[in-house]
Amino acid sequence: MKTLILTAALVVFTTFSFAQLPKPEVNDTLKPMNADIEVAILQNADDQVNILMAKEPGKLVKIKVYEDNKLLYVRRVKKAGTANIKYDISAFPDGEYVFQVEKDKKVVFSAKVRKGPAALADN
Repeated sequence: MKTLILTAALVVFTTFSFAQLPKPEVNDTLKPMNADIEVAILQNADDQVNILMAKEPGKLVKIKVYEDNKLLYVRRVKKAGTANIKYDISAFPDGEYVFQVEKDKKVVFSAKVRKGPAALADN
């Protein structure tokens, strides 16, 4: 029953969220991890990274951003069942960054994001 409710919430969330977002250029991959969480990381041409997530409300998830194995940022998400978390990377120096989503101290999703002139050329 929880899976059915989570799936229905994800369908509603993605239907409305994707319709409102600008067309993603890089990393537009929806990844079902398990019955508890689904994640998509989208990078737009305007240096904005969106993390779309559907999970069981009340379960703690951490979003971490790394550059060259150095932790830059951690955000905890607990209350929301669905979330559209936005990161503006325009102030970041050119380079490659890794966005990780962790649940129960395990990485359930990881995606590389590139900033700079080569970011969109790789597509």
